[in-house]
Amino acid sequence: MANEALKGHGGIGMTDEHAIGLFMKRVRALDLAFGDGAFRR
Repeated sequence: MANEALKGHGGIGMTDEHAIGLFMKRVRALDLAFGDGAFRR
């Protein structure tokens, strides 16, 4: 869902103005720490 939000806000241009970039970094860090959705299933 975070990837779709990034695409919806136009990549890097809009994500710097909104918190989506922060959320993407957080999601990627959590994926590395705890595994992604496929691993959890």
